[in-house]
This record gives sequence, C-alpha cells and structure tokens, in this order.
Amino acid sequence: MSSVESGLAQVRGEVTDLRGEVTDLRGDVNDLKGDVGGLKVNQVRMEKELVRVGDEVNSLRGNQARMEYDLGEQIKALFDGYSLRGDPIEALKVHFDTRLDNLSEDVNFLIRKSLRQDEDIKDLRRVR
Repeated sequence: MSSVESGLAQVRGEVTDLRGEVTDLRGDVNDLKGDVGGLKVNQVRMEKELVRVGDEVNSLRGNQARMEYDLGEQIKALFDGYSLRGDPIEALKVHFDTRLDNLSEDVNFLIRKSLRQDEDIKDLRRVR
C-alpha cells in the first residue's frame, strides 16, 4: 500500500467519523428542538396561570373593599345603636338624680320638722 492509499484510507476514516459526529449533532439538535417546544408549551401554560392568578387577586381586592365597606356600615350601626340606648339611659340618670335630690331635701325637711316638734313637746312638758 502506498502512502497515498494509506492517506486516503485515513481521510476516509476521518470522514466516516465526521459523518457519525454530524449525525449525533443532528440528533442533539432535534432533541433541543423538542425541549424548546416543550418550554414554549410550558411558557404558554404559565402565562395562562399568571392571568388566572391576576384575576383572583383582583377578585380578592374587590372582596376586601366590599368587606371593609360592609364592616364599616355595621360598626357605624352598632355605634348608632349604643348612642340611641345611651341617650335614654342618660336621661333616666338625670331623672333619678333629680328625684334623689328631691327625696333628700324632703327627708332633711322632715328631720328638721321632727326636731322642732321634739323641742316643742319638751317645752310643753316643762310648762305643765
């Protein structure tokens, strides 16, 4: 075998090796294309999920605003109820305080009158 033939055989071997590597690279490229396709599908799914989550957040914000309004109205109604009950109670307190003052004055008057009558009785007993 001549050196040309041996060189040619060597080149053919290298070309065969290169063809095998090109085939491997094509397989790898096809695998990458499949992976990229899968990523695109997952990206679309994630975008849809993100939109759904955004909608839920907006719904929750709306519910929160409604609840804050409703609770504010309920608390206002409670305070109004307490003030409505508090006014008559305050009026009763003033009424009872006035009645107690009047009764106290009447009791003091009766005590003074009783003391005067006791003095008058003592004076009458001395005169007898």
